[in-house]
Order: sequence, then structure tokens, then C-alpha cells
Amino acid sequence: MLALFQCGRDAKRKKRTGFVLVGKSSRQSEDTTLIISYNFNMRILGIETSADDTGIALIEAEGQFPGRKGGPDFSYKVLGNALLSQKVHAQYGGIFPALAKREHAINLPTVLEQVQNVSRTVLDTSVDVIAVTVGPGLEPCLWTGINFAQE
Repeated sequence: MLALFQCGRDAKRKKRTGFVLVGKSSRQSEDTTLIISYNFNMRILGIETSADDTGIALIEAEGQFPGRKGGPDFSYKVLGNALLSQKVHAQYGGIFPALAKREHAINLPTVLEQVQNVSRTVLDTSVDVIAVTVGPGLEPCLWTGINFAQE
């Protein structure tokens, strides 16, 4: 399940904005897409911190978003992505949530900088929506990603 935060808009990119939420509905057993709004061009920054991997990606999506599979003109492009795995847990034979939370807090700024360098994008002005994992996962790790997204 993802949570979305709408961001500021670059005045130079005068295109319609909105966002799409993909996840499980409490009334249905399978994944559904809830269309809150749609957009013809938007940039989405995705943050993943559910366990022991820290991942961030920046994508640019274009076209209409009707339904789960998108419209006939829907397309997306990965502008940049980065992933850091936490090797510190190997010696324990499992993931320690408090240790994983600390490692996410250390890794998130580094991973974000890597994405910014790869995409050659100023993230402060060009991101329309931030998507962050809110579950399933280890609660301390999830909250680290959520708090980072809100900052």
C-alpha cells in the first residue's frame, strides 16, 4: 500500500497534475486502483523502506490513468533509481527493526542524492507527488520512510 503526498509545482511545467493510488481496498480481496485525479504529465518520487532495503525512484508518467492498466496513451519513463541493501543483518540471521530503522535514516539522503544525480533533476521543484510505502513491512522502517517523505 502506498501513501501519496502532493508536492509543489514548478511554474515552468504548466501541465495538469494529480495522482493515482494503487493498493488494497478494505472491501475487496484483490488490488484495486483508486483514481483520485489524473494527469497528462507528472513526476513521481517513490520511496521504499519496508524492511532492510532503502530504495528511491523517480518516474515521469504521461497519458490518462483510467483503470488499473492505464489508458491507451499511458506511458512512463524511469528517470532515476537507486537501492542500498543493509548487509549488517546477515550476522544475526534476520532483520532487527531498530537497526534497520537507523540504517534507513542514514541511507535515505544518500539514495536520494544518487537519484538526483542520475536523473539530473532538481527534485525540490520538479516532483509532483511523493509515493511512500506504508505497509506491509516493519513498522519502524515504514515510519522512517513516511517521515522522510513528509520532510
